[in-house]
Amino acid sequence: MKRDYGDMYQYILESKKAVRNIISNHEEIFHDAIEYFFNGNYEQIYVIGSGTSYHAALAAKNLMEKVLQMKVFASYPIVFKDERIFNKNTLVMGLSHAGMSASTIAGLDKAKANGFGTIAMTAEKGRPVEHHGDVKLYVDIGEEKAGPKTKGYIGSIVTFMIFALKVALRQEKITQDEFDDYLRRMQASADAIPDIAEATSKWYLQNRNDLMKCRRLYVIGYDNCLADMMEGTLKICEAVRYSVQGFELE
Repeated sequence: MKRDYGDMYQYILESKKAVRNIISNHEEIFHDAIEYFFNGNYEQIYVIGSGTSYHAALAAKNLMEKVLQMKVFASYPIVFKDERIFNKNTLVMGLSHAGMSASTIAGLDKAKANGFGTIAMTAEKGRPVEHHGDVKLYVDIGEEKAGPKTKGYIGSIVTFMIFALKVALRQEKITQDEFDDYLRRMQASADAIPDIAEATSKWYLQNRNDLMKCRRLYVIGYDNCLADMMEGTLKICEAVRYSVQGFELE
């Protein structure tokens, strides 16, 4: 029996609705994680995950640091496991989209063993990773069967960012107007995704013959687009199985 992995392009289009859902229901989605944060005394945050999860953490890092006014580290779990962390007031947020990443689970276990705060994050409920954090935070985007995550990438970035914004608002590091403006801008960006996808498809069809002659692809990016460059490279590798390399542009 053939397994249904869903349609990646359709999941890209669904990102608009997924972001709207997270924003509309942020009080319920983030309640437990926010209360957990304020029961601790955290001075820095590690956000750990592999592949798309790491890229989402990297994409959210700058805004998280800006509004929280504290150091935020984006790290692969396998690297985090070997870190020597001397600040006991550390919160570790471990993201595994499918909830089964052995390395993310191992990272959360290390964090707990060191007495750090832990939040387990996943987009699929009832998964193993949930049992390795003190509290759960779901990336509430709905179903995404495809292995290469697209809706999950965007939803994860938004989840990290809104978590930080809600903490910063409660700490009075940002105002309510600033909080609302960030959410409006997130939604406006997500609302543009279907049009961007359609324009990209048209561009591909117009240039298809030239692109089919290429033997390899290079993806470049820098600064706030660095994570997107890495994720785009991964998506081409995962979904197209084409020779592709990503480079940071100086």
